[in-house]
Amino acid sequence: MSAMRKLERNVVRSKCYKQNGNTSKFADEWKSYRETKFGKESIPVSTMPKKKRFFDKKDEMINVLRYQKMKFQEYMANLKKDKEVTSE
Repeated sequence: MSAMRKLERNVVRSKCYKQNGNTSKFADEWKSYRETKFGKESIPVSTMPKKKRFFDKKDEMINVLRYQKMKFQEYMANLKKDKEVTSE
């Protein structure tokens, strides 16, 4: 989220909070703000693809854990090598 959009959302959220004492109507206020800013026909829509990596299957999760274990073992081996080299 860009800094400008974040600022706009914070302004709308604080306006909503001042009116009601809570932000339960934020979605409606944000929608009306976007309609006044861009017009009803030209509201931009996010077309960025979403992250599609899930660890629902046990095999994928096990492979990830094995990979992390392997990386940790490599890191520890490199630390031992560095320690031996510096001690000599």
